[in-house]
Amino acid sequence: MNEKSFRLSDDDIPPYLLNIYCINNHNPSEFFWRQDNACYYVRLDDSSYAANNKAFAAQENFLQTQKTVSFSEKISLPIELQDTTTITAVITKPLDPYFERVMFTGKKFKKGKHEIVLNTKQLGLEKGNYTLFLYYKAHNKFVWVVEE
Repeated sequence: MNEKSFRLSDDDIPPYLLNIYCINNHNPSEFFWRQDNACYYVRLDDSSYAANNKAFAAQENFLQTQKTVSFSEKISLPIELQDTTTITAVITKPLDPYFERVMFTGKKFKKGKHEIVLNTKQLGLEKGNYTLFLYYKAHNKFVWVVEE
């Protein structure tokens, strides 16, 4: 939208720096902003949205895995990647906002099928319900780890 970056000080901030609105789902969004005493305008139409949605859908299918696994001492999670990428794996508890265990960060995986093994004893996980997040290419997938 803007070819050069800019820094604002308190004196530079206009009363309406950015005004965003969308008339309805069938009309485009229009963005206005001011910079250096000039007004800028960009309009995103259906073709802009279609291109973005297609790219987003491709990323959603980039990593395939199951949605739920049962809790056990060693959990094997099969994954399939459409291309080589790095993944970060984090385990959280759905009802405990302070609980987080990082399994690995920035681990490189090649295109194809792989298996991620969670050693719950080694990670200090007691039997319970957890959520495993797999972060990749500015997206994520989650897997429910459920106590049966």
